Amino acid sequence: AHLGVVHWRRLGLAGDGGEVVGEDRMVGRLPAARATMRLRFHLHPDVVAVSRGDGVLLALPSGRAWRFAAARPPRLEASVYAPAFSVLRKARQIAVDAPVGADGGGVEWRLTRL
Repeated sequence: AHLGVVHWRRLGLAGDGGEVVGEDRMVGRLPAARATMRLRFHLHPDVVAVSRGDGVLLALPSGRAWRFAAARPPRLEASVYAPAFSVLRKARQIAVDAPVGADGGGVEWRLTRL
């Protein structure tokens, strides 16, 4: 625990593998004033990601598609993929901001196969 704060993640997987459900929280000695935590889900460069409504659609090279949704609005941002030392490729990431404070806080999210 850095500075008395712990990141806590709960994961669940549907029996058929078609959905991953998660919850991320910050617990411990959090500041009295409200702050924000940012979740980042880095994507492989070959994944095509498009913001749609309150979620992000993900198209895999295999032709399969997934949808990422969260209790807070997700957005796409630039990222970098490093498959080997000194090799960098442009990539994207899904970012989700969630409030935290003295009473805790966090966000729920899900990844669903389409």
